[in-house]
Amino acid sequence: MNSKNPLRLVEEAKEAQRLEAAKGSHLPIHVCCVLDEYSDFDNSIIHAVRDHCQTLNVLFTSRLYDSDRYSCDRYYIERLPAFHIYLKKGYMKTYYTNTRPLQNIHDVLDLYRKKEDATIKRKHLWRKRFNALLTWFKRLGHRKTRMEKYQEEKEKDAREW
Repeated sequence: MNSKNPLRLVEEAKEAQRLEAAKGSHLPIHVCCVLDEYSDFDNSIIHAVRDHCQTLNVLFTSRLYDSDRYSCDRYYIERLPAFHIYLKKGYMKTYYTNTRPLQNIHDVLDLYRKKEDATIKRKHLWRKRFNALLTWFKRLGHRKTRMEKYQEEKEKDAREW
């Protein structure tokens, strides 16, 4: 087998994927390049997407087309090579080499960051509301009732006489 054999390249890519997945990524975005055994493995766009994902610290994997194993291959791919983008293990969309995949990766990143910012703001708002409610209950607990105030005033007047 020569080094340009697609099956051998895919096996080498799987090993590289295992190592890359072991590193982990702080972003829950995964770009999967779907190829067939007749695809151009030296396509410059595929390499550009892989390098771009590495600079963004986004997980990039590649695999062969398999419609039996992956339902998203069967339903969403029109031509190969294709790029599936997953966000938090959920399928987002499929892009192709002629549809500006780098820009589409940035769009998904922006969407993820906006959702994270909204989640952080929502948590902060609820924390702020909860703290306000908690301080209100604390103040309510420290307030004296009218009867307690009346009793204290009575005792104070009794001491003064």
